[in-house]
Amino acid sequence: MKFIYIVNEYIKVAFKCLKYVYSINKKGTVFRLGVLILFPVLSNVINIINARLANSMQQSYGTGVMKYILPIFGFLIVFTFLESFFSFLSNKLSISMQRKLNDQVFTDQLSKKKDFTIPFIDSSDYEELRQRIEINGEGRYAQVAVTNSIPEFLSIVVNLIFTIYITYSYDWKFATLILLASLPGFYISFTRSFVMRKNWENHLDDNKYYSIYSGMFMNYQSLKDAKSSNNTNMFIKKYRDWKDGFTNSQIKIQNKYSNLVFLSGMLMTFIIFTIQFFVIKDVVAGAMLIGSATLVIVQVSRLESYISRLSWFLPEQYENVVTSKYLFLQAETIENTDKITGSEFYTENDTIEFKNINFKYEDTKFTSLHKLNDEIDNIAVKYFGLKKQDQIIKEKDGSNFNLYIDNLVINKGEKIAIVGKNGNGKTTFIQLLLNIYQPTSGEILLFGNNLKNLSQETILNNFSALYQDYSQQSLKTHEYIALSEKGEIDMDKIKSSSKIATADEFIEKWDNQYTQQLGVYMKGVKPSKGQWQKLALARTFYKDSPVIILDEPTASIDATSSKKIFENLKDIDKSKTLIIISHNMTDIAKFVDRIIIFDKGRIVGDGTHKELLKSSPVYKDLYESESR
Repeated sequence: MKFIYIVNEYIKVAFKCLKYVYSINKKGTVFRLGVLILFPVLSNVINIINARLANSMQQSYGTGVMKYILPIFGFLIVFTFLESFFSFLSNKLSISMQRKLNDQVFTDQLSKKKDFTIPFIDSSDYEELRQRIEINGEGRYAQVAVTNSIPEFLSIVVNLIFTIYITYSYDWKFATLILLASLPGFYISFTRSFVMRKNWENHLDDNKYYSIYSGMFMNYQSLKDAKSSNNTNMFIKKYRDWKDGFTNSQIKIQNKYSNLVFLSGMLMTFIIFTIQFFVIKDVVAGAMLIGSATLVIVQVSRLESYISRLSWFLPEQYENVVTSKYLFLQAETIENTDKITGSEFYTENDTIEFKNINFKYEDTKFTSLHKLNDEIDNIAVKYFGLKKQDQIIKEKDGSNFNLYIDNLVINKGEKIAIVGKNGNGKTTFIQLLLNIYQPTSGEILLFGNNLKNLSQETILNNFSALYQDYSQQSLKTHEYIALSEKGEIDMDKIKSSSKIATADEFIEKWDNQYTQQLGVYMKGVKPSKGQWQKLALARTFYKDSPVIILDEPTASIDATSSKKIFENLKDIDKSKTLIIISHNMTDIAKFVDRIIIFDKGRIVGDGTHKELLKSSPVYKDLYESESR
């Protein structure tokens, strides 16, 4: 049953992979597949012609039959040349197709990932999907691996059919004997592959720890932390312990099954020698011609070889088959994806409105993934004796957090500060505004447009946002700053944005200034954490959007620069709306028009600095705590 199940699954997924690859390169796929299927047929036909040619020469002893043999021999040469020529073309095409397929497959996967919502990417379900795809290291190319394996599978099947037919045509008893004798070796090799996989699965957590401990030495920050805590020797020891445990278990399995493989191989060798003995005996007795004898001896050896290849081919491909299922799920799912179409955007007014908003965090639901996980895991338990993979623990529990906003209007050009203690709804408010999360009830209007009716791209075009966890890309300085905007890079705009963020102070000291390469990975400069934040700020100001959102924009910046940045924000384009989250109460109080206070998921204050000091105990406590 196990064998039948795997063959069935392989054929179904292989056909789907073939359709996918065909959609990428129609002519190349058909030609390569046709050539590779033709190889085993040509090879076997040539062997049969060779055998008959040898028989004819033996029977004729060089008489008049030569006039037939020479054309046949010439045909054979042409046939062999064509086989070699097609092999050359196929290999050449295979190399170019492999690169194109890998590039296209990876590009398709990136295109799909960009459509996933941020909450989903941040969820345990997405991490589950990622780990299932990457379980065998090169999982993202599993579809290509399955497609490339189809010719080999067909070659094995075609060759098996030919060899069984030729062997049976000589003596059905010998053919049956060699098939039966190959079963132990087939079973042992087949089982060994899955026992190795079971052992790998059982050490999956160990291998993750191995990656964690080895990763301690792979980047600057981790190595610095390890050295600072004087724990490098401990990490090396743990790395060796985890690695040695897994390696030793694999060696133990290899040793156990290598003995069984040796015994089954000895049995098969004995049977092959026995068949060869009787074939040679028939030749000596004149009951069999040399050509036929050579053909039978070659095919008997091939039969054992093809059965052996099939025994490890299917288990080897099963992992790619499973991973391909997850890749197709990723490509075909419409769950947890950003809305890509929506109503036409129009500007009815200049305000942003929150009306009767109620929001509660809910776990993302990826029912298709859970269904596939159950299918794969149940098969793993039933057929392969593997344990079910543990589900990733839900990392976010917002069941106790609710955000309520009865009514809030933000006018064009206002500079607004969002303040409050951690975990009280400030960042959630921003995420709702950017449509990263959608309210449980109520509506958010952007210049008169309900966010529910707009595409995510349209929404984000109206915002330029700096998050706390901004990225640090090893690009050239002007390229990094211009990442936020499409089109040609405007160097004047790069410089003015850098000046607002005070990034110009260090950029202009670099050798290449605004074209300076960033990041040691590209042999560029290594900005400090504060400098990276200033560069990210400059990137935010570079984007030409009507609303700017800054989440803790000066968290890593020194006090002097922080004051300068807040001073510069006073002079920002008056038509732009600025929303800033900050714990720097002293500086923001000097330049914002309004301050909105969040406490326990509700707005508990909305007004100017002076008004709130008089009317809001929460604000007064926050301000005085920061001022002390």
